Amino acid sequence: ACSAPRQFTVTATPPTNGTLNCTSPVTSGATTSCAATPSANFVIGTISGCGGTPSSSSPYTTGAITTDCAVSATFLPIVNGACGTANSVPSLLAPAAGFCAAGTALPVVTNASTFAWACSGANTGTNAACSAPRILPNFSGTTATGSGAASATFTGGGPTCTFDLAGTGFVAATAQPPGESSAPHGWFRFKLTGCAVGSTVRMSVTWPYLAGLNYQKYGPTAGSPSTSIFYTPTNLTIAGNVASFDVTDGALGDSDLLADGTIIDPSGPILTILEVPTVNARNLALLALLMLLAATAVGYRTRWSGRR
Repeated sequence: ACSAPRQFTVTATPPTNGTLNCTSPVTSGATTSCAATPSANFVIGTISGCGGTPSSSSPYTTGAITTDCAVSATFLPIVNGACGTANSVPSLLAPAAGFCAAGTALPVVTNASTFAWACSGANTGTNAACSAPRILPNFSGTTATGSGAASATFTGGGPTCTFDLAGTGFVAATAQPPGESSAPHGWFRFKLTGCAVGSTVRMSVTWPYLAGLNYQKYGPTAGSPSTSIFYTPTNLTIAGNVASFDVTDGALGDSDLLADGTIIDPSGPILTILEVPTVNARNLALLALLMLLAATAVGYRTRWSGRR
């Protein structure tokens, strides 16, 4: 009696975006392997069939072959995350759309000066970190002298004009105010960026108190471009604890004197101490002589009146 092992055919179903090759024919009861190769920018999705355990790696091993069967493979595109149209666009509120040009957007995180999110890649693709600068029309803090809480807000400057937090703060006065004056709250130094070139902003600063104080700006001017001086801000108004004034990009009040969309300005309340006039030695001697003559005259009149 004669016999020969029975063999079966394992067919590789032609895939798209890659190739699949299986060793065939296969002796009954044996297993075989299949090699999957993705095209450029694709990865293996799933290989399955002929009793094997579905897998995303190559080579793929079938189960025991007892009949003709087929193996199939899928391939997935590699997706690299890419930021969308909202990236780098200044915004007052967190973006609501335009997060990713490719990939899946992860939740937006609100930071001190930015809105941040990521565009997640797929199928071994890379992720992209994206962000949009926050438009910050308000700033708050504590005065440099510890006199209390203070805050600032502005209007104007265009839709993307915002406080640059790195260049904004309540700081100690860096120059001595004129005469015997002092800066009881220190100064408010601010930097605005993203403003419309040549635009004017109206800045309002709330201080712990302003009663008995005046308000001065400090910096270069067109008439004193190389030396900083003290001067009254443009259109200054003081209402209660709030000092408001105008600053124009590149004009009086903008310390860089450049119409470039960036406005830089230090200013603050000034306490002016009135000076008491002093008398020099010569005038003091003259005053003493006059007082002596006056006293002599009074004594003479008294004696003259007594004789009468």
